[in-house]
Amino acid sequence: MKKCIYIVMLLLVSNGLYADGHVQGKIIYIQAGKGYTPNDIYILVEMDTPVTGQPTCATEQRLALDPSTEHGKVLYAALLSAKQAQSTVEIYGANTCNVMGSRFEDIRYMRLK
Repeated sequence: MKKCIYIVMLLLVSNGLYADGHVQGKIIYIQAGKGYTPNDIYILVEMDTPVTGQPTCATEQRLALDPSTEHGKVLYAALLSAKQAQSTVEIYGANTCNVMGSRFEDIRYMRLK
């Protein structure tokens, strides 16, 4: 029983060590552009509610993804679908700012509601 409690406590503590951004709301806009990134293309998303828990590298409220990767293509398609349907979206950050350098947290995953 003590081992079970220890494992649960360890999972709870380790989960809190990540400073992943989180936001739930509707998409205000999706910005697509060329340049600034290693793959020379980017997507930025701004939501109608503030992003919470972002890492220190993220100084802006917008979130970023790289649409040249398989991960980015799937996320971009889901974002476009959510924007068109005016759906509520829940986005989780990756705790990194690699797509656009320092300023925008990268998107890890999202949920359409």
